[in-house]
Amino acid sequence: MKALSIIEIPVYQKKKFKKKVLWVSIDYKRFNIKDNDIIENSIFFLHRAPNDTNSNIKYDWNVSYIRCHSPRWVAHQIIVSMENIWPVPIAYAELYRKGQGLKWSLWRVDFYGAFFHFFKDLPDRYIIAYNSLMSKSIISDKVRVTRIDVAIDLQIPFPQNWWNWIRPCKNSNREVVSYRHEWKFNSYWYLADKNSWYWVRMYNKFVNVDKLWKHKWYWWFDKMPEDWTRIEFEFYPPYSVMEEWELMQICKEKIVWNIQVNLWLPFRPNFDFDIENAYNYFLKYAKNHWIEMETLLDELVSHHIYLQKFFWQDEEIL
Repeated sequence: MKALSIIEIPVYQKKKFKKKVLWVSIDYKRFNIKDNDIIENSIFFLHRAPNDTNSNIKYDWNVSYIRCHSPRWVAHQIIVSMENIWPVPIAYAELYRKGQGLKWSLWRVDFYGAFFHFFKDLPDRYIIAYNSLMSKSIISDKVRVTRIDVAIDLQIPFPQNWWNWIRPCKNSNREVVSYRHEWKFNSYWYLADKNSWYWVRMYNKFVNVDKLWKHKWYWWFDKMPEDWTRIEFEFYPPYSVMEEWELMQICKEKIVWNIQVNLWLPFRPNFDFDIENAYNYFLKYAKNHWIEMETLLDELVSHHIYLQKFFWQDEEIL
């Protein structure tokens, strides 16, 4: 599959976009953490509020840690109170009970879009924590970036025919979903399976800000024309480990420039090899076809050797 092929914008439309880009930004980032020592001394190592207070909230100056429901164990949402703005959630930290999270992770920390939007106004300790996780994700295999969202904001009317521009995967049963507001389309999105490399959504950002009462997030909102559209990509492994600037550049090239982008990954690597899953698959196959497991494995080995010899012969001929 070609890179970012689930969205194909006509060339004539891209030419109109070139002078309409407002900005390209990071809107979400998730870290999965394997080693508890990395978290233990950081701001994300959160203790429950004392039982005698009957409260789910812990305060730290202008920051509130709100313990919320988690099917895996303990989770906290981090909310910052900002001057002249409603309290803003900037991050989510979740501790997994053993066996409840991803196969290898103990912690999950999500930085919301508000974290990046108010980056310069947040307490330094949160900026330091974020930069620390970023550094460890580069030099250590104990921290992984498992999701990163890239947003492209354009000063254009939200197109009513964009559902034609999203091309679902041929092998997927999911369809492009749309949302109407005041009888007009204001959102299209295509969210594939959880194992997908990336997702895409497009929506009327002006309507979104207005409906969620985020006016004070954008001091210039009253002067902003209603022609404000956002295209947003969600990237997962292996693309989520790429540099932020590189992903932002790739997304901009895909949406604005008439060139074929390259994500530099011809296939999705498998980070975790699970022999038990492979064995169970072949065991089920042998059972369904009424053959012995040993016979199936012998045939597989023989066929593999045959294909390898055939490949080597072709290489010698070439």
